[in-house]
Amino acid sequence: MRKTKLLAWVVVVLILSPIFAVLPASETSATSNTVRMEVPSQQEIVPSDSQLISPVLHSGRGAYQGSFTTTAQQGKNMIVKVQNKSKDTVYMTIKRNDSEFVSDIAIRGSSQRVQHFEEQVAIGIRGDWKIYVYSRIGAALDLRIEANQY
Repeated sequence: MRKTKLLAWVVVVLILSPIFAVLPASETSATSNTVRMEVPSQQEIVPSDSQLISPVLHSGRGAYQGSFTTTAQQGKNMIVKVQNKSKDTVYMTIKRNDSEFVSDIAIRGSSQRVQHFEEQVAIGIRGDWKIYVYSRIGAALDLRIEANQY
């Protein structure tokens, strides 16, 4: 029984280890104040320690708007995942405390975007966040959105 549990933990660590890899700053990350933003691989596994936005499906011609609050006690990392299941490109904007943090990031049709944020100075990431996903051409949206903090 103990060997099975140990093997399970090794598998979990191996699966989750790409989440914590630091990507080259020149092409995949940016820093705003003390929060580092990264774009991990598209095969990202989203941890669910603190579900900020439970997986939600959004469809139709209207834009998706969501908001949530993070607290330092919930962890130093946050992931926002938007899966675009339509054929048209959509755009994502993320605001923190009413300041644009991510602006008009394109998400091609039939693809997804995983946006990772990491607090580098304080004990945890905090703030009031807003996510806005829309089509520039008025196309029907077919989205799956979730956010987690850990």
